[in-house]
Amino acid sequence: GLPKLGSPSCYLALYEDPQPYEYPQPAPEHARLILAYNEEGRVALEPEGRRFSTHHLLPEGMLPTHRRYTMVLQPLYFQDAQIGFVLFEVGPQDWSMYEVLRGEIASALQGALLVEQEEKRARQLQTVAEVSTATSTILDTAILLQEVVDLTKERFGLYHAHIYLLNDTGDTLDLVAGADETGRKMVAEGWQIPLNREQSLVARAARFREGIIVNDVRENPDWLPNPLLPKTRSELAMPLIAGERVLGVLDVQASQVNYFTGD
Repeated sequence: GLPKLGSPSCYLALYEDPQPYEYPQPAPEHARLILAYNEEGRVALEPEGRRFSTHHLLPEGMLPTHRRYTMVLQPLYFQDAQIGFVLFEVGPQDWSMYEVLRGEIASALQGALLVEQEEKRARQLQTVAEVSTATSTILDTAILLQEVVDLTKERFGLYHAHIYLLNDTGDTLDLVAGADETGRKMVAEGWQIPLNREQSLVARAARFREGIIVNDVRENPDWLPNPLLPKTRSELAMPLIAGERVLGVLDVQASQVNYFTGD
């Protein structure tokens, strides 16, 4: 309907990993162009949108080079939640129209995103049930733990998953299961983490008996980089506890910033 209002082109982008905004934070680093049209009609984009650096406003080559134009840039937000932004090419000089459009688009997007989040949560809960069912009949501990990390990585679309168990003396966490070839290689090499190591999310989770989420590991001084897992950006370490006894830690990692939530 926008061409009928006289706007020759429009570009709508959603932020990657948006967070509630607090001044003077910058915008998220990347966005995805999910809708665009120009004087030639709707622009074909990838199903997941076209990724670009936010400070460029649009992917390279998107704006016209054969004519002059004026754009109105409007932020898309709901309360303090960032969503993205929209670029309208100026047609009508009624500036209030662009503000009304911004509000309508932002409200519609927020509703769609909430539905998408609930559907994702439902899929995740179903995945938990499937992993539990698939491992409930396995009696061999080594096979059980390997199946858990493999299924967890696969079904949740994670970058990596592995399990550490406390040794008999209770002062070291031994890697006993790791997903895929990388995890098996680490187990074969005998990877360990001292329980008192400060620079380790796994050790902290075991010491403090609580789950730890770091949604940008490269900004966290307690993160211990792993050269075999160079793409890790978010990490969740969850202690395995039976009664009052800490048995070990389930550690899962994602290649995206802000991947994990409290749920």
